This record gives sequence, C-alpha cells and structure tokens, in this order.
Amino acid sequence: MGETGAAMAFCPSSNLFLGSDLFDLASAQKRHIRVGIASDMSGARELKLDTQIGNFEVGKEADFIIINPDAKKLTAQRMAHAKNIDERLFALMILGDDRHVSSTFILGEAVYTNSISP
Repeated sequence: MGETGAAMAFCPSSNLFLGSDLFDLASAQKRHIRVGIASDMSGARELKLDTQIGNFEVGKEADFIIINPDAKKLTAQRMAHAKNIDERLFALMILGDDRHVSSTFILGEAVYTNSISP
C-alpha cells in the first residue's frame, strides 16, 4: 500500500468491539502507509475525500438519522433513569425500533420525517 500511495482508515472502537484487537500503527508507518482514524475527519482526509465527506458542513455528503429516544413510553421511562450516554445507547439498542427514527437524511437531504409524535 505504501508503494502505491494508498491510504487506509481504521476505527479503533469498532475493532475492539468486534474483538479484532488494536491496529498496529507502527507497522503501517514503517511501510509508509497513510493512516487515518475512521471515527473522525482524519479518515476522510487520508483517503483524500475530506472535500466531500467527514463532517456535517454544508455541501458535504452525509447519510444519517435523527433519533427520538422518547418515541415510545417504555423507552422514555428507561431514558429518565439512564445515568450516562452508555446507558442511553444501550436502552436504544435493546428497546429501539423504527418508531425512534424521527428523520432520515441521504446526501444531506431529508428523505423521511416521522409525523407521529410520541
């Protein structure tokens, strides 16, 4: 990869969650491979895509959803007792469904808005 000028991006939290261990950055650097962390702007920059992606600036390509954690009574009750972001995210992973999606954006444009209020 280093010989061709290729770059790569990796996501440490994903690697650890999947149990695939830590990335050997020193080894990649010895081989002159450009590396960016995929969880921030440096991944887009290393892949030379930072003019198109990597954040929510106007004109950038972005696909994302907006979540309403109070969309269901049970979830709202659980959220009221959550002590931190980890507990809030865990509750959404376990209790969340399509009713929690308030809006969907594709290429930065709203393509879906949930008109049903909790």
